[in-house]
Amino acid sequence: MAQIAKPTIEEIWSQGNPNGRKFKCVKALIVLSTQGGTSGDIPASLFGLSKIFEVENPVGSDDKSYMIGPSYDGSQIYSYTALSGAPANISGTIRLIVKGNTG
Repeated sequence: MAQIAKPTIEEIWSQGNPNGRKFKCVKALIVLSTQGGTSGDIPASLFGLSKIFEVENPVGSDDKSYMIGPSYDGSQIYSYTALSGAPANISGTIRLIVKGNTG
C-alpha cells in the first residue's frame, strides 16, 4: 500500500444544526497514485478528522466524477467502480469536500 501525500487544503469551515451538532468541513485536493480501493489508503486523519460522515463533490483534474465515500466506521475513504460497486483504486488529482468530526 503506497503512502498518500498530504492533501492541499483549500478551505476549512464548520457546519452544524440547531441541536448543536457540528461538523468540520475540509475542501481539499488529494493526489492519488493507485489508492482508494484498499483498506487504510485514505484515512480520516489525513484531513484532521477522527471520523468521516460524508464526502461530497469528488471531481478529478480530468473533469471526471468519481464514486467516493466513507467506510462504514468513518475511519477512511473508499473509491468504487460505478458499475459493480467494487472497491477500485484511483490515480490522479481529486478535489473533494470531506465532512466529519475531530473528537
